[in-house]
Amino acid sequence: MLIRKLEQNEYDLIRNIEYYYESDKEYILKRSGMTFDLDLKDIGHVIKRELSINIEDNYLKEVHINVIEQQGEIIGFIQMGYEEMNKMAVIMNIWVREDKRRDNIGKKLIKSSKGYARYVNSKGVYVEVDSKNYPAINFLIKNGFDITGINEDIINKEVIIGLTSVF
Repeated sequence: MLIRKLEQNEYDLIRNIEYYYESDKEYILKRSGMTFDLDLKDIGHVIKRELSINIEDNYLKEVHINVIEQQGEIIGFIQMGYEEMNKMAVIMNIWVREDKRRDNIGKKLIKSSKGYARYVNSKGVYVEVDSKNYPAINFLIKNGFDITGINEDIINKEVIIGLTSVF
């Protein structure tokens, strides 16, 4: 197993990956005056949401992608960048091939994101996740991230949860 930086001329290797999540739970935002709670709710069925990989991102200083390969095949990747204004490394995408989940591939990718964050002298690592992506939120919390923000998208009727791992 090899973890390495994906060079810009290799970006096509991940562009067509089937990128989605499935979940049967979601976090519901509850308000009480000036306080907010996130309540975990069973959806009652499994939802599948297709995601897209946007490699060229203009608001970040740079884009950095690490891949994990096994026998020459990509089995996971993490796409990161550096946000100068907040001095934070940002995870934009993380993916592990379905048959390799539970093999600590995701944990290795998160560890590589923290290494990248230290390399660019950031204060930590930040990621935003859809409140319906319970598996990702649970995974990030288990890997040292804390919920540090909530962004309610009223127009799209979505709640985005911000998670941070600070050094």
